[in-house]
Amino acid sequence: MLDFYCPAAKLGIEVDGELHGMGDNPERDRVRDAWLRDRGYCVLRVSAADLFGDIEPVIRSILGRCLV
Repeated sequence: MLDFYCPAAKLGIEVDGELHGMGDNPERDRVRDAWLRDRGYCVLRVSAADLFGDIEPVIRSILGRCLV
């Protein structure tokens, strides 16, 4: 499941926290992202730390993907 999804842009946004690097999570994320890309969706991964730090670049990145 994605954290956020914009159907008009076919853009999924995944906020990666510490748990995404543990156990089999990295492989599950990789497989899911590939499955979505194969179906024409874009997945933008955003570090949770970036959201709590300087959020402006994150917003610009999301908007840039939506406007493509």
